[in-house]
This record gives sequence, C-alpha cells and structure tokens, in this order.
Amino acid sequence: AKEQLKLRQEANMPAVQSLQASIPTTEATFAQRGASLEAEKNPLETRYKNLLSEIGRRERRETESATLRATNELGRRGIAPTSRLGERTIAESLNPVSEFYTGQTKDVGLNQETSMKYLQDLISAVPLEKQAALDKINQSISGLQAGGAGDAIKDALSLYQLNKNNAQQQQQLSLQQRI
Repeated sequence: AKEQLKLRQEANMPAVQSLQASIPTTEATFAQRGASLEAEKNPLETRYKNLLSEIGRRERRETESATLRATNELGRRGIAPTSRLGERTIAESLNPVSEFYTGQTKDVGLNQETSMKYLQDLISAVPLEKQAALDKINQSISGLQAGGAGDAIKDALSLYQLNKNNAQQQQQLSLQQRI
C-alpha cells in the first residue's frame, strides 16, 4: 500500500509542479485585474464630471434663451422686465428649465455614486477571489501529494477552468471599459 501511494505521488508530480507553476500566473492575473479596475476610477470620475459640466452649460444656455424670449415678449407687450409682473413672468419661464436640469443633475449624481460603488465593490472582491483561487490550487496540490489523483485532477481541471473564466471576464471588462 505504501509503495502504491509512493507511485501515485510520483505519477502526480508533474501535475503538482504544473499547479505550483500556476501560482505566480494566478497572482499576476489578479494583480492585473485589480490594477485595471483601480485605473478605471479616475476616468470614470472624469466622465461624470464632464457630463455634469455639460449639463450645467446646457442649463445656462437654455436659461439665457428663456430669459431672452420672456424679456422680448414683455417688451412687445410694453411691460418692463424689472416690474413685478415682468419678474414673475421671467421666473415662470425659467421654472421648467430649472426643474429639468435639477433632475438631470440629480440623476447623473446618483448614477455616478452607483457606478463608483460598483467599481469599488469589484476592486474589493479581487483579493478575496485571488485568495479563493490560490486556496483551490493549494488544495489540489495537497490532494495530489497525498496520492488522491482522481479528485485532485478534477479539482485541477476545475481550477484551470476558473482561471480561464477569470481571464475572459477580465477581457470583457476591458472591452466594456473601452466602450
């Protein structure tokens, strides 16, 4: 029995070495994923900042146009824009513009918070995912070294698939971030 165990362990040695060699690659994959996600923070913040600036610019432009239209209409009627009626008319013409852009600004702000939280959650999950992958590798190595080839090989193949899926997810994330 001891001799069979030793033979199984020797037969499993290439798989053990392969799994041990995959540890640095796994660590590098997760480090790259973390860095890639971390690198998305500033561009995401910048995109939202630019979007909010654009909303502000459009609001100012529409406010000026609405004020000009109301002032022209008041002038056509012979009403001074500085009169009580003129000021009320101008204010009423600006309310829809103000309400619309206040809502737009609020929506973009909420979307920014949600996006930043989601990105931070992804970043926070990377070390946990990395540790889970490394634990699985080490468990497979231990199983192979103990001579349990069947389960360890299944685990090794499962781990290979997990690493492959992580690499594909990273590629998809990179593509989504470019879009």
